Amino acid sequence: MFQSHLVLRKDPFQIRSRLVRLREQNLRSLQRMLYQILILRMKCMMGEKSLKLNPRSMLRAQRSLKTLTYPKKNPPKEWDYIYDQKNLFIVKAVSTATFQVIQNIKSCLSPEQLEMFSKTCFGHFLKLPEFKVQPQVFHGLLLREVQQPNDAKLWVMIRGVRIRFSIEEFVLIAGLDCEGDCSVLDFKQDVNSLCEKYWPTSSSITKESVRECFTTKQWGDSDEDAVKLPVLYFIEWFLLSGTKIKNVPRSILDVVDNGGTMNLLGDGVLLN
Repeated sequence: MFQSHLVLRKDPFQIRSRLVRLREQNLRSLQRMLYQILILRMKCMMGEKSLKLNPRSMLRAQRSLKTLTYPKKNPPKEWDYIYDQKNLFIVKAVSTATFQVIQNIKSCLSPEQLEMFSKTCFGHFLKLPEFKVQPQVFHGLLLREVQQPNDAKLWVMIRGVRIRFSIEEFVLIAGLDCEGDCSVLDFKQDVNSLCEKYWPTSSSITKESVRECFTTKQWGDSDEDAVKLPVLYFIEWFLLSGTKIKNVPRSILDVVDNGGTMNLLGDGVLLN
């Protein structure tokens, strides 16, 4: 329900001083200045010893950024921390899973439509009290993940105490019925009516386009779509939160359009 963005690790004073000097230079255009700042940022993120700007290094920096990860122990032993606890990057954690999503659903739907939404497997989320998400807490837990043999479970260690997060804990927290097996392939469609009706010219659908479609109530007089679109909005902006430019998987679109969320869902639909 959250994601992390890397923040520069270099000396902040050194970076600020360099940026001030860039602004003071008699650059030919603002575009040139932004281009140099971009190179500087990439070099800082890559841990370059020299901050000397060199446009030729741009491509090399881009290639290297693709493999930028947290420092890991090589290789971590079983039940050891995966990430080196003495050499972690500073990060800013962000989550779009806010109470505003619930409020938007309540304000955009009529009482009859809210009643229909409440009968889906996500209906009980309408009763959530107001809350605030603390992404740094989640990020702090992930930094303390330990190596263990079961990929279906997440184990972290806090002050020597191991804590598990698995499908059992997910069920207790989310209140969703995750019993049995379920595959998105069971809902696969050759033609998706939601895509055809609301995004007919789009080869890909972003989270932002889903939010816009829902908040502007583009379903018109269709009560059926007045439930499907809020469900899609809830999944993409609450359960599977991410950046607004991220594309919505076709498998999720098919599940929603096929009515899979009108009944209880297995964990495979949402988590795989």
